[in-house]
Amino acid sequence: MFLRAFGHGIAAWIWLDLSLSAEAPDSSAHRAGVNYVLRYFIENELPVARSWLSIVDQYLDTAVEVPLEVFS
Repeated sequence: MFLRAFGHGIAAWIWLDLSLSAEAPDSSAHRAGVNYVLRYFIENELPVARSWLSIVDQYLDTAVEVPLEVFS
C-alpha cells in the first residue's frame, strides 16, 4: 500500500510540474487540459492514497510474524 500511495504522490508531482511548465502562449488548450487533469487527480486520486497510507499507519505485523521455516 505504501508504494501505491507513494506512486500517486509522484504522479501528482509530475502533473503539477507539467501544469507549471506548459506556459507557451500557443499551447493554451494543452495547458487547460493539463490543468483539468491535475485538478481531477488532486480531487479524486490523492484521497485514495491517503486511505492507503492509513492502512500502512496501522502497522499490522502479520507478514513479519511468519516463521522462516514456512518458506523452505
